[in-house]
Amino acid sequence: GIKDNIADESILADYLLFRLNRFPSVEYHKVLGIKEPTDDIGELIEQLSKKIGALRQGGEVDADKTLHYFLRSYRNGGFGRLCLDDLDEESVDAFFKNSVLNRPLSKNQDKKAKRAAQRQRSLEKARSKNLL
Repeated sequence: GIKDNIADESILADYLLFRLNRFPSVEYHKVLGIKEPTDDIGELIEQLSKKIGALRQGGEVDADKTLHYFLRSYRNGGFGRLCLDDLDEESVDAFFKNSVLNRPLSKNQDKKAKRAAQRQRSLEKARSKNLL
């Protein structure tokens, strides 16, 4: 995830709302207790702040507290386990092929591979001398 000090919470929350709206099965509005899904971050802040009581003196909306609550709800898994990255089947296949095929061996795996190769050479040598 993106650290809070790198990007403004309002930008993060707006992007999160955009991505959540692309998941029709995610009913974030029910989790947050607001009327319906929205693509307007201002509307979300307005409704959610009243719901959670994030109001300043005089009934003014506390946008910072509301945005923090919205982001924390996502980070704590309140909307389910979601991946916000754009993933297509081709790029996922390529990633796994490359990561599995080009992954360096650990020290133990390397030792095991060397021992197995040595055993195989010993077996082949014994077979060529008709010892087995």
